[in-house]
Amino acid sequence: MDNAIAVESQEVSPGIIVDYSEQDTVVGIEMLHLSKRTPKLDVATLEFETVPAPPTSQH
Repeated sequence: MDNAIAVESQEVSPGIIVDYSEQDTVVGIEMLHLSKRTPKLDVATLEFETVPAPPTSQH
């Protein structure tokens, strides 16, 4: 996702961990034990799409 170093991680759902940079941008997503939790999923053919984040309000 990004070459920045992750400085914080948050488990957003059981087994799904999002890694954040110092700038609070997502730099990685970990999906733990995915093939065990979704047995019919072919993890070799997963497709990923990067979409822009919605604008955040700056206070």
